[in-house]
Amino acid sequence: MRYTIRRSSNSVHLQIDCCREQTLWIQHLKKAEKLMHHTLKYLYARMVLNCLPDIVKEHCYGCEVNHPSQIQHTCLMWTKMEHLETYFDIVYKQIAEKDMVRKMSNQVKLIDVPDDYKNDFLSTLNDWCILHKPSTKNVLNWCKRLVLLEERFTDALN
Repeated sequence: MRYTIRRSSNSVHLQIDCCREQTLWIQHLKKAEKLMHHTLKYLYARMVLNCLPDIVKEHCYGCEVNHPSQIQHTCLMWTKMEHLETYFDIVYKQIAEKDMVRKMSNQVKLIDVPDDYKNDFLSTLNDWCILHKPSTKNVLNWCKRLVLLEERFTDALN
């Protein structure tokens, strides 16, 4: 490796020149880590959207009293986006960490990343998932994107 120091008027830059293989390996690890973060956010969003219909039914007045009119059933009258915005916090709190770790483990095994990184990652997965748990705002944004994407494809098919 070769180190080069470049100075400009207001800063100093340290440049590390290493062999091409090392540079590619470092870049691959950075991409792998970014991929893991996105995978975790996606899994949280997918779990929220999968659990959402059950929560919607639980909180629907029409279902609760077995009302004959569909208008009284918020589970039928509201859009998926309205359900998401209304019940997101409830659903998000119900997601179990152990289920998330199990799903993340299954996804990591499928992802094309270096085996060394994959094995190290899997050995610390439980702690990693807790440490990098995405914010509620981040998961809500992913959920909204998935709902909009779903609606776009549904509209395109009709």
